[in-house]
Amino acid sequence: NQSEKEATAQGRDTMVTEMTVDMILDYIDIMSDTLAAQNDGFTLKLTISDTGELYRVLRRDGVLLYYKGDKNAEADCTATCARLRLLALMNGDTDIIEKMQVEGDATVLTRMIKYMTPIIHDFNIIEP
Repeated sequence: NQSEKEATAQGRDTMVTEMTVDMILDYIDIMSDTLAAQNDGFTLKLTISDTGELYRVLRRDGVLLYYKGDKNAEADCTATCARLRLLALMNGDTDIIEKMQVEGDATVLTRMIKYMTPIIHDFNIIEP
């Protein structure tokens, strides 16, 4: 079993910290329960301070969509943060919102991750 080796066990954390903003937003969408989120629509103007990237993020019918570089759209919430703070939010750290620059409806940031389903680590890959 390779999970006992330290390098393998820490490899996931190293990989996650290197995720791009596009990957983080895709991951949030993939892990979200679309049926539970289908009536919770929002728009978010997101600026990543350390890379200068700008995103318009919206949820429609349970699906999280994002558009890179969209400057003109109105949004329920405008947030500015570093990529690693967005990563912390993706991992469920809602206290990080206090360290972000937020204008408008701050609940949008918690609602973006509210419907993410947890990963099940102890399932049987091969069933008898």
